[in-house]
Amino acid sequence: MKTNLMLLACLLFMSLTMNAVETGDGKGSLNIETFPEGVTITLLGQEYKNTVEIESMDAGSYKCMFRKEGYQPVDTVLVVKAGVTNYYNIVLSPEVAKEEVVAAKPVKSKSAKTPTQKVRSEKVVPVKSASSTSSFASNMSYLIMLHGTIGKGLSEGGMLGAMYKENGGYVKGLMTLGTVSNSKIHAGVHGNPSSLDKEYRTKEILVGYLRQISGPVIGYVGVGYGHHRTFLKQNKNYYLQDIDAYEKGVAFEVGAIWDFKPVPVAVSIGYNTVNFGAHAVDVGVGVKF
Repeated sequence: MKTNLMLLACLLFMSLTMNAVETGDGKGSLNIETFPEGVTITLLGQEYKNTVEIESMDAGSYKCMFRKEGYQPVDTVLVVKAGVTNYYNIVLSPEVAKEEVVAAKPVKSKSAKTPTQKVRSEKVVPVKSASSTSSFASNMSYLIMLHGTIGKGLSEGGMLGAMYKENGGYVKGLMTLGTVSNSKIHAGVHGNPSSLDKEYRTKEILVGYLRQISGPVIGYVGVGYGHHRTFLKQNKNYYLQDIDAYEKGVAFEVGAIWDFKPVPVAVSIGYNTVNFGAHAVDVGVGVKF
C-alpha cells in the first residue's frame, strides 16, 4: 500500500513538473545578437534592431523572425531556459548564396545556478557561392583594336584592353611597318642638284587607363616611350637621318572609343604625341565583347 502511495506521489510530482515547463513557469534571460548590421528582429509581436536583451521572461519556446534587405530571411524557434541567460548569435547569408541558412541552436547548457549563467550557442557562418565568380565574369569586357596614326607619315599598331564594369586598362604598340615618302626636298652635293625623299619612322609602346564616360563612350589616356625619326633618302643604299626632326622620350595619348552595342564593334579617335614634338591623329577600329 505504501509503495502504491509513493508511486502515485512520484507520478503527480512529474506531471506538475512537466506542466510547469510547458506553461512557461520560471524566468530566464534572453540575449540575441545578429550579423550584419541592420537586421530587423521580430519577437512576440515587437520589432528590434540588431540585438535583443530581455532580462526576465517566461521559460519556453518562442518563434523569432530575422529580416534584412538583400539577405536570406531566417524564421526559427528560440528556447528560453529558466534560471540562465540564453545567448544566440544569428548570421544572415546574402541572397546570392545558394546554401540555405540554418538557425543557430544552443550546444551547451548547465544546470541552473544564477540568473546570469551563460549558455553558449553555435554561430552560423555564410558559405560563399560559386555564383559570385560568375557574377564577376559577367561584368568583364574586352577590347581588341587595330590602330593607325596620321601625322608626319603613317604608323600602324594594335590595342588590347580589359574592363571590369566601368574601369579598365590597356596596352598598345605602334610602329611604321614600311617607309613612307611624305615629300621631296632638293639638295646639292658639290653644286650638283639632287632630289631626296623625306621618310618618317615611328615606334611606340604605351599602357593606359580606360573609363566608361557616358553611355557607349569610353575615354582612354595612356603614357609610354616612343621615338619619331626623319630620314633623307636618295636611293636604296643611302639614308641620312635628319637630327633636327628626331624626337624620342615620353609618348602620350588621349582619346575616346565608341561602343556600338549590341553589335560587338568599336571605333576610336584620339591624339598622339612623342615628346610633345611629333604630333599625330590616332584612329582605330576593332571589337568589344
